[in-house]
Amino acid sequence: MTERHSTRARGIPFTVKGLQKFARDYSKLTTAKRIQEGGDTKGFGVQLTPAGKMTLALQYRKDGKRRFEKLSRAINPIKASDKELGQWLRNARKRGEEARVLIDEGVDPKIEAKRMKAEKLRQRELGTARQLFRVYFAKRDRESSDTHKDRQSYDNDIKPLIENTLARDIGPEVVVESISRPMGRNKGHPTRDGRGAAGTLWMLWRAAFSYGLTFDNDPEARAYHPKLRFELENNVVSRVKSPATQRSRERYLDVNEIPVVWKAWSEDKDIVAATCAKLLLMTGARMSEISHLSWKEVGQTEILIPGERTKTSKPLALPLTTPMKNLLDTCDWDPDWVFPSKSYHARKNQGLTSCRMYQLSLRVAEKLEEHCTTHDLRRTFKSHMARLRVPMEIAHRLQNHVFPGVGDAVYNRHGYFEEKLDALNRWHRELDGLTSDSKRNVVPLREATA
Repeated sequence: MTERHSTRARGIPFTVKGLQKFARDYSKLTTAKRIQEGGDTKGFGVQLTPAGKMTLALQYRKDGKRRFEKLSRAINPIKASDKELGQWLRNARKRGEEARVLIDEGVDPKIEAKRMKAEKLRQRELGTARQLFRVYFAKRDRESSDTHKDRQSYDNDIKPLIENTLARDIGPEVVVESISRPMGRNKGHPTRDGRGAAGTLWMLWRAAFSYGLTFDNDPEARAYHPKLRFELENNVVSRVKSPATQRSRERYLDVNEIPVVWKAWSEDKDIVAATCAKLLLMTGARMSEISHLSWKEVGQTEILIPGERTKTSKPLALPLTTPMKNLLDTCDWDPDWVFPSKSYHARKNQGLTSCRMYQLSLRVAEKLEEHCTTHDLRRTFKSHMARLRVPMEIAHRLQNHVFPGVGDAVYNRHGYFEEKLDALNRWHRELDGLTSDSKRNVVPLREATA
């Protein structure tokens, strides 16, 4: 603001009419005219230019020098409407009062304005909680980690709650509400009480915010996201109690139940899900590894599941036995997926859904004394591997378990193809003996105990 001769207004109130009269009285100025109101806000004044433009400002002294803090944009009070001029005056007066408070406290309004502007820019660069989860999943994708289920949990129970909140503003109450959602949905369910899903959400929150704590000083993260920062001071999950986890199940199918279940699968109306269940029992693999199996992963001698689809992020090679080949020969439902979904969207993205597998297990449970989940088939496979005296190291490798220690994880590169093929052949011969009606006469347990 150009410094000009300053006088205190006499009889010219800083009102709409008063400012309009002031502008008309000095309509032929050759230099700018500045006056002060002389009211409660010390230094509150107005400047009128020869062009008829009026600006409100606050005059003050700092370090012995006279300074001016601009409070409004330039406006022509003659051409402006009374409403526009009134709002202009009120806004400037409010800013002037705030600036005077700072001055009285020894703070220069100009320096404070620059600081606030820099703070706003910094706030604009701070990442939201959604951005934090986005970069966290991107990191896992770069590491070829399977994020499909975690993304589903995020979409269902985290994303709707966080909106555009800054990551550092997320409180423990949001985390608590998030992990409580699946427990509320499954309240009273006989086998799914939601505690497992709640535990998954708790760990997902913790992992994402742990990544956020080191994000700002992580060279790799800065390389991918140079302008993004989170400035997290602590992990919000540290103040949230971990939900009580479900007790590990001990259910598995014994030699009397396997024929009953196999027969129920053979007679079930959902032949795709039933065939998938058979292959799960034959291989001991995780459900998603088989239910989402594509024909690209089925070779001449083995099924090769890439690391991005496994829990351990390690590729899983399953040798193909003759029974497995015979079973896969019947799966001619879809050119892309071995076990296609009825849903077009799912068929194009992930294959058979877990819902159909769960419904299958409920139908089969009618023939058993105790419900058997899809994951129980994995425990069944491992238990019978032990019964058949298959070395546990081979059984672990068939189920793609992680081996602790640097010796095996880093230096052992043997594929164990022949050993795994021999173990599967032994198990499939056992299955053939158990499920063949001509070799074994087994009745459902409910009928046997009736």
